[in-house]
Amino acid sequence: MNSPFVLDQARTLAKISHTPSTQEPSQGERATRVRTMYQLALSRNPQDDELALALDFTNPETIESFRQTARDQPEFAPQPAWSSGYGGWTDGKLSFTPFPHFTGDAWQFSGEFPHPEFGYLRLTKNGGHTGASLTLSPIRKWTAPVAGTYQISGQLKHPSDQGDGVIGQVIAAEKGVLKEWKIMNGEIETTHSGLTLEQGDSLYLAVHFNENTGWDSFTWNPIIDLVSATGSDPWQGPNSWEAATEFMASSNHQKDMDNTDPIDPWTQLAQALLLSNEFAFVD
Repeated sequence: MNSPFVLDQARTLAKISHTPSTQEPSQGERATRVRTMYQLALSRNPQDDELALALDFTNPETIESFRQTARDQPEFAPQPAWSSGYGGWTDGKLSFTPFPHFTGDAWQFSGEFPHPEFGYLRLTKNGGHTGASLTLSPIRKWTAPVAGTYQISGQLKHPSDQGDGVIGQVIAAEKGVLKEWKIMNGEIETTHSGLTLEQGDSLYLAVHFNENTGWDSFTWNPIIDLVSATGSDPWQGPNSWEAATEFMASSNHQKDMDNTDPIDPWTQLAQALLLSNEFAFVD
């Protein structure tokens, strides 16, 4: 159903039925496009109810309404909540870029490690290694699926007896560094409570070098717990998110999203026609 071949054919059908224009298409123009797609795929015009459904499905207002519903309802929140990237808080602003390469157990810049330009920067299930600048810090991004009060726990560990340790930070894009911990050749509890978040707000859990680079491997498995939800409807989702436990699921999801082109409504309509029983028996 979602094979590359079927999607390619659906995109082609959607494309050849479209007359490019700089204006938002009118309902009449959209109706013409629907009829063209039906003729090309099924060798007939759509029936009145089919045309009405197709026009509603491709209506820009309908599409935006659905997207707004998806943003507003917790059950539509992106899952899983974690994603992996790099960046940092410098000059009063946050930078965050998703890692480009997943090895199967670590996020890094490419299959070459250490990287000739970015060195040992990487993020794994249990920890990782910092980069050589404050904007090359490995970061776990976590997005709140529901409005509420949250707390963070876990242990940040710097195992080496060389170097000068690492710094762990909790960052919010609009508020900056909310909490930080420094540790050298040991471990420290990373507890922070009273975090009030709206649905869709993100926390960025970053680790960077202290004052000097070198021997900056670390382990940190942050856990985020929902203390109380503040939405009008009872929250029925999970109440705890552990980075290490969810690392593989979130990484595979992130990798799949990176490799997936968005499917627009016209392509979805074309795909539905190509997968219909009627299409299979068109002479």
